[in-house]
Amino acid sequence: MDINKARQVLGISEHATIEELENRFFILIKREKTSRLNTQENSDKELIDLDELTMAYETVKKDIIGESAEENTTNKNQTIEKMDHFFRYYKFHVLAGIIAIIVIASIITTVLENQSAKRIEASLPPSALQAVLLGEYYDVNLTPLKESLTAVVPEWERIKLEFLYAPQDSADYSYTVKNVAEFSRLKPDMLIVDRYQFELYAKQGMFLPLEEIAIGQNIASEQLLYAKTEDDPEEHLYGIDISNHRIFNGINLDGEKIAVISEGSEKQDNAVTLIKELVK
Repeated sequence: MDINKARQVLGISEHATIEELENRFFILIKREKTSRLNTQENSDKELIDLDELTMAYETVKKDIIGESAEENTTNKNQTIEKMDHFFRYYKFHVLAGIIAIIVIASIITTVLENQSAKRIEASLPPSALQAVLLGEYYDVNLTPLKESLTAVVPEWERIKLEFLYAPQDSADYSYTVKNVAEFSRLKPDMLIVDRYQFELYAKQGMFLPLEEIAIGQNIASEQLLYAKTEDDPEEHLYGIDISNHRIFNGINLDGEKIAVISEGSEKQDNAVTLIKELVK
């Protein structure tokens, strides 16, 4: 995708900064997520192409951080030389046959894995909610944490829990892009995030306010995390620090753990129930 097309897809000017690019990307992702959650009301509207949007983002990012045309030309020439050297020693039909076998095997494996996953999912009790652990955490063992979270609400039989690694590095946007795409796939209801990810996503309007949850609860003021969004200059409570909760006992999970509810939660009531239990 050329740079002009990329800017057109994102709706930004040629003078846009990295921060403006990031903010615009988040806004478009949020708009796409909202559109998919309200397909009946927005059936006459065209949904955003996530692949095209991500490609446009990467193209503009490379332009902004100054990857030179000379470097791209050099890399291209090196690639061509390597390809010429390779084909000099291997017949094309053999290479094509190997590629075909790999592609077919990959497709078959993917289909079988998807069918197996669906059968396993169908045999399990219904999930109360989809939770996501997001942050710069290491050596994460999800099994005991998932069991502890499920036990918080005794009548629940099962929840889903996924871990998305996200470094506390403002220069590394690749994880941000990857995780935003994962949000669209997983559709998390409740997240546990570190401080950096809370501040990054809260200002983009990715979380729901939690004022109603805090009412009547004996929560220390330092546990309450407020933020402003781009659409609302007034501060609201978007996160509650649950780092010292017993669910993390015996689990090697360093750093702050902040409970939030996703703006696109499909099981918002269950997410509210879980957080209320966690702050008791």
